[in-house]
Amino acid sequence: HPIAVRFNNLRWTASGGAPRRRFDSFGSTNSLLDTIVFVPAKNEALEIIKSLRWHLDRQDAEVGPSVPDGPVLDGSSLEADLWEHVRSLVTAEEWEKIPREAAVFVENKLREWADFSGPKFRGSAETFKIAVNDSHFTLGGNASESQGWQQIFGGFALAIRNNAGHKLVERAELRRYAVAVLGTASLLLGQIRHQYGDPPEMRPGIRGTKRENPDEGGGSESGQD
Repeated sequence: HPIAVRFNNLRWTASGGAPRRRFDSFGSTNSLLDTIVFVPAKNEALEIIKSLRWHLDRQDAEVGPSVPDGPVLDGSSLEADLWEHVRSLVTAEEWEKIPREAAVFVENKLREWADFSGPKFRGSAETFKIAVNDSHFTLGGNASESQGWQQIFGGFALAIRNNAGHKLVERAELRRYAVAVLGTASLLLGQIRHQYGDPPEMRPGIRGTKRENPDEGGGSESGQD
């Protein structure tokens, strides 16, 4: 760390004129002048140590012990279009901006795929709620799974999209939080593509390409009970 290098290069000058490392024994100094010179030098060293400790503690809190060395993200673990949208922010390590960009990107994709082009659908939470239901994208293999996916999308809208839309994120473990938001955003986009293709082809009332019986998706056109 640069601060550690600065500390290692510290010197103090004894009364004899010879420079000494500030780790050298102070016991060999005998004059009052030595004491007068050494004490400020010692105090400066202590301030550097405090500064170094603060920087290292902050780095530990932001990175965390579970984050491996090397790049945090390379894009291979995210949906390709989402990665392209946030790549420059990741490269610049602008973690505070990533949650908002990821959440807005998901919302815009939902509007595009569900064809929410009219003025009827305006709010973010409403977009997430209406896009993932039996009239648009029915996710999961049964009613219980569908409810779970609706809750995940709704929670993302309320906890991430609405919050990040009004302010930049400020928290100690900012990088881990931003990466987690990206992972969740990629999960939401990927699930729709998994069931409805890419680009997703909306088939109301049918649970994606794996569901063959439209009656199980919340209704059919046959009129049967």
